[in-house]
Amino acid sequence: MDASASSNVSSSNVSSSETSEMSADMIQIDGITYCFPMAAQELVNNGWVMEDGFPFPARPGSNALVGFTKGYLELETNVTSVTGTEVPMEEGSISYLIFSSEYNKDIPVVFPGNITFGMSKEEAEKVLPNGFTYDADKDSHVYEKQEENGELIIQIKYSANEVIGISYSFWS
Repeated sequence: MDASASSNVSSSNVSSSETSEMSADMIQIDGITYCFPMAAQELVNNGWVMEDGFPFPARPGSNALVGFTKGYLELETNVTSVTGTEVPMEEGSISYLIFSSEYNKDIPVVFPGNITFGMSKEEAEKVLPNGFTYDADKDSHVYEKQEENGELIIQIKYSANEVIGISYSFWS
């Protein structure tokens, strides 16, 4: 099965002036905009190299930790199958992707609304796309959306009133 058909994937080149109009389920990594849920193949198609050592397929209900590199940039993801059957790892869907100001400062990443690491919570609240709610217990904004084959959860985390991380989770 084609990876884009299995996970409703889309990616495109979007200028930074257009990123403020990105929906909550989008992220721009190294100049390419991705929409969740997304297939691992989308990263590969845009120059990311999947680390070796994955002779096994992506399985439904199971997550495999998979790293990607692009030059000096590194991403760690979890990959699963949302098709109900095993698929080659590159056709699996990214089920978890996290960015941390501590570990990912070198990755050119733009979050919805042009939110960036170090931005104040007040600034982030002004540009958050519709659908985010604040969770005081976790000091984060959370977005949840039911998709055709699972649920997307996005969390923007704060510390000392600054954006320090964002995570994208997709559970089928």
